[in-house]
Amino acid sequence: MTNLRSYKEILSEIQDAWNKAEIDIKLAEQINQKVVLPSINELRYAGRRLVEILHKIENRAANEEIDGLFNDTLFDCLRARHDAIDSAVSKIILDIDAAEKNLGYESILKVFPYYPKFRNQLAKFQENIAKSRKDRNNRENIYHTVSTVDFPKLMEDYQEFRNSEPLMKKFAEKQRMSMFLSWLFGLAGIVGMAVSLINWLS
Repeated sequence: MTNLRSYKEILSEIQDAWNKAEIDIKLAEQINQKVVLPSINELRYAGRRLVEILHKIENRAANEEIDGLFNDTLFDCLRARHDAIDSAVSKIILDIDAAEKNLGYESILKVFPYYPKFRNQLAKFQENIAKSRKDRNNRENIYHTVSTVDFPKLMEDYQEFRNSEPLMKKFAEKQRMSMFLSWLFGLAGIVGMAVSLINWLS
């Protein structure tokens, strides 16, 4: 088992990736209000590989074989993060699409002026996720996705958006009332003109 010390660097990388995966999974579960099973399964695979690695080290397996399992374990952690980010971003986009449809773009923008930039960030994240989803075994694409997404910051922005929704609703109601009154006054004007015309013709 002393040979395990020679893998200190890769074990440190795995620990870091695993911890980040757990954080991202927890954030994604808060957004979705349910367990992100694909991410949990990836960490299960990583744990299974670690047990296999310990067994192979104990039995003095070839270094190349052990190195390959370590790399696979690290990649399982990256895929766990990727699945969590994918799940959360998809849910966020559904939520803001619904808000835009129900409240209107102007009401959102008045309360949340950062909205266009936030929307663009989400679009970029979704584009990167879509590319990497096509080939889940492409380590470079998966790594690029999880390393370029500031997931905790994205969650902060989303939470700020959700906290602003009550005020957005008030603006939307005010705007709808204003439009209704404009329509009502317009209709009253048309009716008045029609009555005047009838009286004049009489």
